[in-house]
Amino acid sequence: MGPKIGYTSKDNGWAIFTHVRIPREDMFMGIAAIEKDGSFEIKGDLRVIYSIMMNIRLLLIKDVAFGAFTALQASLRYNAVRRQFKTY
Repeated sequence: MGPKIGYTSKDNGWAIFTHVRIPREDMFMGIAAIEKDGSFEIKGDLRVIYSIMMNIRLLLIKDVAFGAFTALQASLRYNAVRRQFKTY
């Protein structure tokens, strides 16, 4: 899917399978499950799942703020030493 700005540790993508059957025992069903009849069921508390999502979003905001402060620091250091006008 391509790189994500400020969140490179997460890798998103997709896969397309045709005529493939994955046994239910081999599926990762930690917070959700697919029953034998094909119905989808969420296991656990939805508030916990939501809190994980919100935690990731807060981490993204923190990382963006860190990058902004780093850029600000570099620009302030450059402005402190640059010469704007030619001196005679």
